[in-house]
Amino acid sequence: MKYRMIVSDLDETLLGSDRKVSKRNREAVQKARELGVRFVPATGRGYCSIRGTLDELGLREKEQEYVISYNGGAVTENKGERLLHFQGISFEKAEALFSRGLSYDVCIHVYTKDMVYVYRLNQNETDYIKGRMDVQEFFTENLDFLKGQEIVKVLYVNTSLQLF
Repeated sequence: MKYRMIVSDLDETLLGSDRKVSKRNREAVQKARELGVRFVPATGRGYCSIRGTLDELGLREKEQEYVISYNGGAVTENKGERLLHFQGISFEKAEALFSRGLSYDVCIHVYTKDMVYVYRLNQNETDYIKGRMDVQEFFTENLDFLKGQEIVKVLYVNTSLQLF
């Protein structure tokens, strides 16, 4: 069986704790590419946040090389950062998810095509996203400032929640 494509998550999978691609992983990706296998990074983050990783892998600005971002909400060709597919959520759905999150002890991320807005940013989350992506903190208890923008997803985060 010949593989045509390898799709890999980035954070805590392809990337190490230093947020870099290890030498071993870079060599494996290069060997696969030499065999004609396409390597496609996949991430919950936006395309702009993984440019450094694409540089490490030699995939940036490559024609017919792609990235899956926003948990499948977007597919981008690396050459010219050409957006091929985008599937967001409605403003109404984003507002409902955001409103629901207000009643829980969670940090809330709201992803648009170009920015991640964060409500209730805390030190744990600041430490985690450092070096991964740029965010803009906001303090209003509604998303009115995002009306008219394309929203990709709403994410809740609480790393200190004890489930068991």
